[in-house]
Amino acid sequence: IIFNKLKQSELVDTLFVLRKSYSGNLKTAEKDIDTLRKEFVENILESDYTLCVRGDANQSTRFFEVLSLGRIPIFVDTDIPLPLEDKINYREFCVFVDYRDINKIDKIISEFHQSISTEEFEKMQRKARDAFETYLRIDVYTKYLMEILKEKSKQSNDGVNKL
Repeated sequence: IIFNKLKQSELVDTLFVLRKSYSGNLKTAEKDIDTLRKEFVENILESDYTLCVRGDANQSTRFFEVLSLGRIPIFVDTDIPLPLEDKINYREFCVFVDYRDINKIDKIISEFHQSISTEEFEKMQRKARDAFETYLRIDVYTKYLMEILKEKSKQSNDGVNKL
């Protein structure tokens, strides 16, 4: 529904690469894995915004890939919990679209884009990349995750009756 709405809209231009499926598995991939990955990254880099919708689970790996490339995600929100929300203000560098508003997603994107200057747009891109580097890159995120787990462990141990 979302792809068709955006593809048919006169409010946004799309660079969608639609495939029957995408797989990173050598046995099921439609093309050479390196070629598929290169096309995927180039498509994100050539786009001002990238659509990020949930996958089979209520999360989007593409969301983090987009941030790592310093691009602005169009985040279709299906009550997806985002990591480190107490440290990261995702609204500074993402466009959120409630899943109940997908019928007007093109209008939301267009109005958002018209409401910001070129400087604000570029600042959002830098903030996206900075958030990834500072908090979400796996080696950095693991440190935050360990801190969270230690704190939770300490809290649960403080509440235990000791004999």
